[in-house]
Amino acid sequence: KQTLRSSQSFTLKPGRWKYLFFLIFALLLSIGFLIGFVNTRDLGLLLAGLFFGLCATLFLLTSIPNASYLRLTKNGFEVRSLFRGRQYSWSEIHEFGGMIIPGGRYVGLNRQPNYPKQRLFRQFNRIFFKFEEMLPDTYGMKYTALADLLNECKNEFSDSKLSKK
Repeated sequence: KQTLRSSQSFTLKPGRWKYLFFLIFALLLSIGFLIGFVNTRDLGLLLAGLFFGLCATLFLLTSIPNASYLRLTKNGFEVRSLFRGRQYSWSEIHEFGGMIIPGGRYVGLNRQPNYPKQRLFRQFNRIFFKFEEMLPDTYGMKYTALADLLNECKNEFSDSKLSKK
């Protein structure tokens, strides 16, 4: 098992089975609604078929290599989702924790209190969801285990800890 202590970086990928299940489910719904539209000419069925076709496309894109991942390094981490990435340093994160919202269980994060960007937005999220931001996936791990791993990395590699050495 690869760890961050034994290498420069380590990458977690989204669980393939989950996205394969969602892809098949969305395709079946899309095909069903489109067949219903052909038989009845009901515009609602066409729109539903197109919506689930779009969902299937997104699930398919997510399964392309390097489209989505969580890369941990000693300097921080990068979250990549649908080819768009965002980087965080360990020192700008205050904490990680598990969060349950309708539709799933995720890992939330709170920035350091002195982090200057998007304060109002972050306060709103923290009041309603307990966390300012959330990761888009749990990368094949239980959400609590991923939060624990991220907190361990933050504690081990944050700038404040490195500057004390």
